[in-house]
Amino acid sequence: MNDLLLRTLLLLLLVPFALAGCPSTGSSSDDDDAVDDDDAVDDDDAVDDDDAAPDVSFANDVAPMVFDNCNCHAAGSGGWSHDNDAATLYAAWVGTPRTAGDLNRIEPGNTDDSYVWHKIEGTQDSVDGSGSQMPLGGDPDYLPEDDRRMIADWIMAGAPDN
Repeated sequence: MNDLLLRTLLLLLLVPFALAGCPSTGSSSDDDDAVDDDDAVDDDDAVDDDDAAPDVSFANDVAPMVFDNCNCHAAGSGGWSHDNDAATLYAAWVGTPRTAGDLNRIEPGNTDDSYVWHKIEGTQDSVDGSGSQMPLGGDPDYLPEDDRRMIADWIMAGAPDN
């Protein structure tokens, strides 16, 4: 079975889950409160090709960090599942359109066009997104700057499946 067919089948299987969304935390905040500017990765730094680290490994760095922090998506909640499997996560993220809107979940080489990046940074409203910042839980449980930097570097390096 070719990759395109597998991705299409995976997408069709995950769409019903995508409509469910992550459970609400019961609190809301405006965009100014979503991320403390001191903790955020600067957009200029996140998209600077000179800062991208091509040696970030998806299987050894990015996927384990996601598995440790993104519990909503471990078993299908929130619209898709990573099943604690790097290949499943990669297929669900890279080049895969988000449930609603024009952005892919991860657009290789471009954090600004990657919906997952906006969810991590708490800027999903700026791209017609919805829901809470990821991972669900709120400050101080959002990803530390080093983890956000690692994801940005991986995206900017072309989101390799390595």
